[in-house]
Amino acid sequence: AGIDPVERLQVHADVEGQSMEGAAAADADAQRGDLGAGHVDARRALAAPALMVEDMEHYHEASGATHFLFITTALPALKAKEVSTLLIDRELPIRWGANIRYEDKFTDAILRHMAESGCLMLNVGLESGSDRIVALMKKGFTIAQAEAFHERARHAGIRIGLYIMLGFPGETDADLLLSGQQVHFQEGQVTT
Repeated sequence: AGIDPVERLQVHADVEGQSMEGAAAADADAQRGDLGAGHVDARRALAAPALMVEDMEHYHEASGATHFLFITTALPALKAKEVSTLLIDRELPIRWGANIRYEDKFTDAILRHMAESGCLMLNVGLESGSDRIVALMKKGFTIAQAEAFHERARHAGIRIGLYIMLGFPGETDADLLLSGQQVHFQEGQVTT
């Protein structure tokens, strides 16, 4: 039903031209959720925030890494709070960011706590500057709610990265202009 772990390491070593030890380390990184270049699989934080923080601590000690981005899934507010608390408690010199969804549970207090723990940036799927298109996408927020969140995050010291989708079915030129205005309005406060 699966390849033998030693055989898998050997295949990895052969393909990559690594030693077995190097392949074993790469396999351990993959199991830990390392996606390379400081990107870490956020699904581990969803399961157990302590695992995510242990991974960050491991990479910091092993390679001196200080900046991490939680990717692959959106990190919920309460898990982000837990990760933040663990980072603060361990006094790790870590800077981090994450993909999130707009949710009411990202209170001002949680955003400040995240910033205190080293959170520099949150990436969110605004998708469009048009309320009509956001509603068609069933995103569950309005542009005004998103703008208010951006302001609260900025006030806490966290930058916002926006994911914008162009060409959604039914999108008009007017909708596209609203997206452009949203990006321009947020210029200097967000990354797109």
